[in-house]
Amino acid sequence: MPEVHEACGLDVDGMYAELQVLREAGLIELAGQYPFEEISLPNSEEQAIFQRCETHKVALEDVIVELRFELLQGPDGRLL
Repeated sequence: MPEVHEACGLDVDGMYAELQVLREAGLIELAGQYPFEEISLPNSEEQAIFQRCETHKVALEDVIVELRFELLQGPDGRLL
């Protein structure tokens, strides 16, 4: 988690807010306690984020590396 925090450029609260969006959408799982938490992709959802990015012509790097989850949100704010 410290590496994710450092790489995303957000404060801890901002990072957790973004991670919560992914968690609620079922795209990631969090296990353990900070700072030893681990982020993983659930087996059933491993391809979902890749497919969503491809379908909506969004660069995977923008979503995963830059944490730009809004790129996969529809007009109602829910993930596409």
